[in-house]
Amino acid sequence: MLGRRVRAALLVALVSLGFVGAAFLVDAYEERGVETTAKVASCETRSKLPPLCRGTWVDGDLLDGGRVVFGTIDGANRDDIGAEIAIRAEGDSAWTISNRLPYILGGCGIAVALLGAGAGLRGAIRRRRPPPGETAPFGTKA
Repeated sequence: MLGRRVRAALLVALVSLGFVGAAFLVDAYEERGVETTAKVASCETRSKLPPLCRGTWVDGDLLDGGRVVFGTIDGANRDDIGAEIAIRAEGDSAWTISNRLPYILGGCGIAVALLGAGAGLRGAIRRRRPPPGETAPFGTKA
């Protein structure tokens, strides 16, 4: 049977690894598709949702049978209308290139690990000190 502190340490380690693993998975998911640029043509405002933006980009090499695609661009906004932005595209859908979410998830994982390590060290230091009125065991400081 595991002690309470061991179970807490395992939980902190699992949560930390979960955040870091999620960061790698999100990064791998966002890296799919082909990196290219798109020109944002329009954006529709939707209530309580991000704007739905559409634009054009080239899928492949036009000289080798590529095509011009008109589709949705996730992550674009009204400020991007008329501009060329960096995207990754797959079929008729595209998304802006941003590593924000993987960095946030990885940072949360590292923060949880550091907070757990700090709590563990504080607990270990408290356990070494004898209660008031008792003497410390031989070889330790009171």
